[in-house]
Amino acid sequence: MVNLEALNRPDDFRVLKELIGPNGLGLLDDIFVQVLSQNGTKTRQAPSENPYYKVLFMPNRGERVTSFYVDYGELSSGTRRVLRILTYLLFDRNSVMLLEQPEDGLHEWMSQKLISLIRHNADQTQLILASHSSAMLNQLEPKEIRLVSLQKAMTVVRSLTARELNAAFHFMNDQGSLYDFLEPIELE
Repeated sequence: MVNLEALNRPDDFRVLKELIGPNGLGLLDDIFVQVLSQNGTKTRQAPSENPYYKVLFMPNRGERVTSFYVDYGELSSGTRRVLRILTYLLFDRNSVMLLEQPEDGLHEWMSQKLISLIRHNADQTQLILASHSSAMLNQLEPKEIRLVSLQKAMTVVRSLTARELNAAFHFMNDQGSLYDFLEPIELE
């Protein structure tokens, strides 16, 4: 068997394993890639032509007696979602990443950790995130918020005005969260 470290982009794969592993989000203990020949048999080396790859995951089970790998479909929906987001972030290399409600299927604490990891690993990627989640929005700065509304059959996107930004900072310092501030804002 050959692990992905022996294949292309080993540094990105190592970072992915660290982010999702025991010292990161703690969702998986390991990710392993089996290389299969065209006839489906395991091989110790990467086949020279058109190999197949089977990705296996070792879930984090805390204190456990045995270690075992599972297929992608056997992971929880939240674990699969986080894994997809981080994989795209690290391997896609596009300048823009669109995330619609990345918090779906995640515990609130995982949403908060995920935003932090995305922010730290996005490098030059511009992230456009659509969310109604207080956990997600409270991880952002008021200047990062864009309000989206439908006006006269057209989608309108705007930043907070200078007055709203000032009010948001005061509100967050004195009264509550960014989410609480944004909730009553009327879209013009």
